[in-house]
Amino acid sequence: MVQSDKPFRHIIIDDFLDGETLRKIVETFDSLKFERKDSDLFNLEQTDDLTNTDIQILKDVQKKILDVSEIKSFFEMVPKSVDMSGMLYKDSDYLLCHDDRLEGRSIAYILYLNTLRKEEGGALKLINSKDFKTEELILPKENRLVMFEVSEKSWHEVSEIINAKRKSLGGWLHC
Repeated sequence: MVQSDKPFRHIIIDDFLDGETLRKIVETFDSLKFERKDSDLFNLEQTDDLTNTDIQILKDVQKKILDVSEIKSFFEMVPKSVDMSGMLYKDSDYLLCHDDRLEGRSIAYILYLNTLRKEEGGALKLINSKDFKTEELILPKENRLVMFEVSEKSWHEVSEIINAKRKSLGGWLHC
């Protein structure tokens, strides 16, 4: 596990789920319905809100995300609820620089369901809010959970996908 305050508070936990749970999540992900989302900020496919899903394996993963001990110790927060949706980035999809600040969002998270090489894109770029330069590049790696505090400093983006697909579950914790 990696914990850092630069450029803003974040953690990276590899091998977050056991192999069987991960396998079931990937199977479930591949069966979900996605809708194309296009704007000046992003191009990607996304599911409807999965927060109140009837799919047990997704409920189990939401509970596990809420129970990450580092939330209380490193982030010094106690989560009350979790939002979740599936995100699928395909060739030429991206998410431009933004900070995720909306009412109630305390911690953002991404659970990667597949691995991409650097040249395939899809990396999460953590950006320094002083000079707006990328300070950390986090590659999509299967079964990697990334969490970061949502604040006026939490500028980040997803690099453009090149001849690949990036599969993830993500959302926000409300504390």
